[in-house]
Parts: sequence; structure tokens; C-alpha cells
Amino acid sequence: LHPAAFDDALAVFEWAAATAGLPIVLGGESAGGNLAAGVAHATRHHPRPAIGQVLIYPELGGDKSAGSYVEHAEAPLLTLSDIEFYRQVR
Repeated sequence: LHPAAFDDALAVFEWAAATAGLPIVLGGESAGGNLAAGVAHATRHHPRPAIGQVLIYPELGGDKSAGSYVEHAEAPLLTLSDIEFYRQVR
């Protein structure tokens, strides 16, 4: 149940920040991308914030009539009409 997945992702970030000496890069695909973006936002003032993110087609919202939605409306593998379809079948 929400927010268990976010809490788990945040706990992993905290563990990595406390135990790893390397820079932290957050990444995720789809819902994992949403979690990575959420953790990056929540920890932006952390003493060891993430230095980057690799987000693979997260659903982050936005204006579907502008920017990347228009520029990549017919992108291979995930078109704007595909996105609309998946939003309807959740």
C-alpha cells in the first residue's frame, strides 16, 4: 500500500548514502522511474544527494500539448496514443 514502495526506495537511498563512498545515481523504469524521481526530490537537501537520475519512461505528468509530448508523439515503442491507452486501462 502507498507509500510503502516510496518508503522502501527512500530506505535504500539512505543505506547507500551511509555505506557507499561512490556518487549516487538514481534510476528506474516506469513506476520505478517515478520512485527514483520522488526519492531524488525528497533527498535534494540530503548531505549526499544523488548526482543524477536515469528515468526510463516514468509517468511524471506534464502538458501533453507541448514539449516532448509533441516532439515525440510518434516515438517508437511508446506513442502518445499508447500513453493515453495505458492511462485508461489502469
